[in-house]
Parts: sequence; structure tokens; C-alpha cells
Amino acid sequence: MKVVNRPPVEAFAKRHAWSKSSLTTWHVNAKAGVWSSLVDLRKTFPSADYLASGLIVFDVMHNKVRLVARVDFAKQLVIVVFVFTHDEYVKWCK
Repeated sequence: MKVVNRPPVEAFAKRHAWSKSSLTTWHVNAKAGVWSSLVDLRKTFPSADYLASGLIVFDVMHNKVRLVARVDFAKQLVIVVFVFTHDEYVKWCK
């Protein structure tokens, strides 16, 4: 997969230095992924969930960080939309 729109990830990691290593690991694993569906994606990221908006939320750092992305399986593209702490994500969902 090609991962695009890294600025939200970089900004989050800058604000929350404790997350940088885990976000880097997420990025490496996402780049290595070849997924044709959410079922395939969950082989790499078992806790990933599909949101009603068409986005996919990834749990990073055992649910301390939530990365929200649009995944285009046909184009093999992951577009990062938001990166939140768990608490920020809960507020965003309301």
C-alpha cells in the first residue's frame, strides 16, 4: 500500500513524542500491506474497524492512539485523515 498525507501523523508525533515509535511501526506495516478488502487489512491490523463514514480506524499503541484513514483497496492507497489520542477520538465520534 502507498501511504499518503503524512502531515497529520507527523504533527501528532511532534505533540506526543511517546507515540512516534508506534506510529512508525504502523506506517512500515501499512506500506508492506497488500489488501483487497477489510478482511485482508485485518490480517495485518486485527483491531481495525470500518466506520459508517467509509473511513477505517486503526488502534495504535494498544488503543492509546487512533489513526483514521481512507483506504482505497483498488488503488492500494491509504490516505491518513486524522490521528487522535483515544480521548480525542471519543470526542470526535460524538
